[in-house]
Amino acid sequence: QKKADLIPLKEQRSTIYKLLKEQRQQNDFIINLIAGKKDLRTFLSKLGNIANEFSIELIEIIPGQATRYKNPPINNNDTSMYQPKSFSDPLIMPGIEKYTADIILKGSFVNLVEFLRKIENLESIILAENIRIENIKTNPEEKIVINTSELKLKLSAYGRSKYELIPIYKSE
Repeated sequence: QKKADLIPLKEQRSTIYKLLKEQRQQNDFIINLIAGKKDLRTFLSKLGNIANEFSIELIEIIPGQATRYKNPPINNNDTSMYQPKSFSDPLIMPGIEKYTADIILKGSFVNLVEFLRKIENLESIILAENIRIENIKTNPEEKIVINTSELKLKLSAYGRSKYELIPIYKSE
């Protein structure tokens, strides 16, 4: 009798592992879509390289804190693995961190716009907020007048978390 009862349980376990594997693949797809496949530790270095590419001077970079997913309190009635609804950033989930930096750049207006286009096309999702561009007045004593602008913005970039919070299930 007991042996006969185990057969449906083994089939059920197999089905559950298959569903967990599919969910893991979906999670990996979402993480790749939001954070890309590369690590964001070199994010500021990438910004520097792009600034050099467009002859833009990096005046100041003030890195913000990394925002990580926090597991909700364990509630036996709630099987959700997602961030509580009170959390303000829907893109932060297990496996994804958000990095921010306040940046000030100086260069020609056209090059600053090209810089913004280039960072927009990076692999990870990058959001630019509080964008301000101001013309910088040149010294009237200089013989050559160069139109220079200053760009101030807050960048938020999403990258893979160093801390894996998604449990890995293996069938036995």
